[in-house]
Parts: sequence; structure tokens; C-alpha cells
Amino acid sequence: MLSKTGEGEWHQVRRRKQPPARDLRGSSSFPITSFYVSNLSGDACRKDLWKPCFSLGKLVDIYFAGRRDFSGFFFGFFRYENPTNADKIIEGLNKISCRGRKLVASYAKHPRVMVKPAPKRHHVEPQRNVRPANRGARSFADVAKGVAETPAMIPVNLSITPEITAWGEKRFDIVEIKYLGGMQVLLQLKSSSAAEAFINNKSIWMKWFRQTSIYMAGSQLKERITWLKITGLPIHAWDDANFASIAGRFGKLLVSGGAFWNLIDVSHGKICVLTSSLTKLNEELLVSLGGPQFKIGVFEIEDSWEPFSPFAENS
Repeated sequence: MLSKTGEGEWHQVRRRKQPPARDLRGSSSFPITSFYVSNLSGDACRKDLWKPCFSLGKLVDIYFAGRRDFSGFFFGFFRYENPTNADKIIEGLNKISCRGRKLVASYAKHPRVMVKPAPKRHHVEPQRNVRPANRGARSFADVAKGVAETPAMIPVNLSITPEITAWGEKRFDIVEIKYLGGMQVLLQLKSSSAAEAFINNKSIWMKWFRQTSIYMAGSQLKERITWLKITGLPIHAWDDANFASIAGRFGKLLVSGGAFWNLIDVSHGKICVLTSSLTKLNEELLVSLGGPQFKIGVFEIEDSWEPFSPFAENS
């Protein structure tokens, strides 16, 4: 490298060598365990979750998928380095709440594979004066006529879904599915042995159900899912945590009122709750917001939601 001095002369100087770029993809020498976390708020951020999640182990990454799962909830992946007790981390994650939503964690079905940098390839001089053996799939007549060569079709590599494959291979002989109310469904199987095989195979049903058991005659359902309309709530109180506090008077919040900036009509809020009340809800609540107290209306509304379909916040 040449450098010009103040007297107009040129001198040769040695350029400072730049340090090689660090590859973070394979920087950890310990195994990484990924956990699937669902029931996230749509506006959840790493800043809210990092501190409580880091207390459970050496947290190295939080990834938000930015879309909903089959149950209609936002989800992501939390990655820990060399966890000593993965079950304890899942138990701790299930106790964490963020923006009015309680996390639901489990093992990730497909852990992220760390990609190693590709080895350097030596430059190979191309061979010259080598006549091609053929002209692809075209004959000499096609070349003479100017017929263009049809490019070869490259197949798209797809992966088999292990959960669905296991359902098909096991053939649990499920005859019918009924929605009982709340968070419970009834599966009818062909035989008691088929029911026992289904219950014992936890790795199959744990993605959809939290627990399974044999139905006992006389069992009473104590919960139901309903939608509530909230009126009189000031816009500066529009927050998932506030919606969760209001829903706590009637049951458990399943779907919040939606992000304020994504809605056009904010004259009322709409939430979905799991409640033990067997009668229609229609109440007036006294709430406090930084000191001043005022009343809001909370009443049950009919919604087009149907069992076995994803929740929609803005339906």
C-alpha cells in the first residue's frame, strides 16, 4: 500500500491486518436444548422475558416465530446451554407470566441444528480445450432448429411430520370426537385396549392435551368458554395486563383484547375467558387507575367461535 507524505513523496507502508470475523454459530462447546413456548402475547419482547427465564438456567437465545400455532397462540423457542434439569426448566417456564399471559412450555420437537462453517475449497483450474460430450437432452436436429433446452426440474425436499405419521402408524381407532365444554373433549375409541394404548402414549397427545383419563359416568363439567365485551375502559388502560385483571374476576383469560394500535374500533374491548359461572355474565365493575376510580361494564356476548377451530382476536 502506498502513502503520500506532506512533501509530495510516496512511501510504501504495510496495511494493518484485520482480525478474522468471529463465527457465532458454533461458538458454544456445550449442547443446546430448545424449549417450545406458546401462549405468548403478540407484543411480547425479549426484555420482559430474559431476566425471569435466565434465572432458570443459562439462557442463550429467545426466538419469536411471529405467527400463531394451530391453537391460535403466538409461540417461540427458548434455548438453554447445557441444562442440568430440563424438566425443571419447563416447570419454571410454565410459572412465568408476560403481559397478562402465562407461558406454556414443552420440549421442542425439532431442535435447531447448529450450522458449522463450510470448509475452504481449493481453487481448481478449469480444463480447457475439452469438447462437451453431448448437448444435454437435445438432438443435433433440435440444435440446428434452435429448439431451447428444457431445464431439469429440481425436486423440493420435504420432511415427514413425525406426530401425524405416528398417529397414522399407531391407528388408535378413534371413532368420534365430541366437545364437552371448557377445555375438555371426549374421544370415543373402538375398545378399552385402544383407549389404554392412547393414554399410555404421552408423546403423541401431549402436543394437544395436558392430560387424559378414562371418562367416568356422573362426571360434571365445571367450566365453559365465553366471550366478554368490556365497555367504558379508557384507552390509556388498554393493556393485556389490565384485560387479564378484569378477566380474573370471572375466570382465566384465553384471548386478550388485541393490540391497541392494530384496531380501528376501540370503543370497547373483547376478551375470551374460561369461567366456572354457569349463568350468563352481565356485571358492572369498579376499577382503579392510578388513584381515580370509575365503573366499567362487562357482559357476555354471542360469538361465532366453534370448537376445534383456532381462536381469532378480531373475529
